[in-house]
Amino acid sequence: MLREGADYYSRLYYRHQLGLYTLHTIFGRMYIISSPSWTQAFHRASKTLSFHDLVAPTLHSVLGLDPGTLQIFTENLNNERGDRSGVLWEIHDLVKRVLVPGSKSLEEVNQVFFDEIATHVNALPRGEGTEPMKLWTWVGRIVSMSSTTAIYGPFNPFALEPSLVDDFWNIAQNMHILFMFPRPWLLSCVAPKLFEARQRVFWALRKYSETEDYTSGSQLAQESARIRLNKGMTKSQSGQAELSMVMAILLNTVPATFWFLTYTSADTRLLANLRQEVDACTTRTDNNRYILIATKLRTHCPLLNSALRETLRLAAPMNTTRYVRDDTSLRHPATGETYLLRKGSLAQIATTVIHQQAEIYGHRQAPPEEFWAERPFDMSRATLRLDGDVGVRSADYRWI
Repeated sequence: MLREGADYYSRLYYRHQLGLYTLHTIFGRMYIISSPSWTQAFHRASKTLSFHDLVAPTLHSVLGLDPGTLQIFTENLNNERGDRSGVLWEIHDLVKRVLVPGSKSLEEVNQVFFDEIATHVNALPRGEGTEPMKLWTWVGRIVSMSSTTAIYGPFNPFALEPSLVDDFWNIAQNMHILFMFPRPWLLSCVAPKLFEARQRVFWALRKYSETEDYTSGSQLAQESARIRLNKGMTKSQSGQAELSMVMAILLNTVPATFWFLTYTSADTRLLANLRQEVDACTTRTDNNRYILIATKLRTHCPLLNSALRETLRLAAPMNTTRYVRDDTSLRHPATGETYLLRKGSLAQIATTVIHQQAEIYGHRQAPPEEFWAERPFDMSRATLRLDGDVGVRSADYRWI
């Protein structure tokens, strides 16, 4: 598992064809789900399967929060009071509310994001002034700065000090070291560059919070800060905790953007068709310039959206993991077969496996392991019969 990562699950599935099985590791049991029907059973048992129990250990290892702040974060951790109060629950509900498609707050964030992207792209040299660049590095920097500016506003620390972008990705790519050496003094000895990078990011985020620069940020930045502060966190610790929000913003966005550009640029016909779609979403100004109406990208660009979904299917699947709080019995919705998940174990939906299954995404024109922007995707009619007679919409498994 350490060597192959998520590919290990794919190898096991193609060898044994099991929709649910137990994997014994040095850390205990893991239950791996690689079937849409067992995934349905997994979601129906959500009351005894916890995500927040997995979040809690990261608060100290990654965010370096003090004991008092950790206690605030873990209050009502699994909604024991039944009122969805507490930092984790309230910020979760905030994100769902302010970033819901079609909301004014999301449109405002998107507008700033596209304006920032346009600034970077328009600054690129043209003609004889062009020079080669590393696509991953370039995408990482402009998407990181544009995304964080859209959330944190004109005082975005990552835009004011661009070197923090490299510091952030140093942290993101070495998370395993933070878990192995959670004590700052030990981390400073074992991985001094990583320690210093995190300290610089912490300092910038603490300053952002202490000077109340979040009041000029997006609704998400303002309200998430108020939630933490109203629960009793200091401004310094609230700013330090902001690193978790930065991770949520960037860890999927940057890789997805990189792979989208890579896949689409490799196909000249596809690229031409995408440009035609996007061009239709622009308006010409009096001074012979063009303005992109960003909201039309979702409603008027079916090929663009299909290509993005296909990119996410192949390059950015998220394996959903939960901690089993109590012995939990899953029941297969078609066969009635049951499977017991033991308390204290981990259960994980192997999305990487499901996204490669021919019975869901296969097509005579392109096997599921290949990128195909035109892969059929009909939200209203895409129903597949899997594992018996259970109807499963293929759309459900693009976003697991």
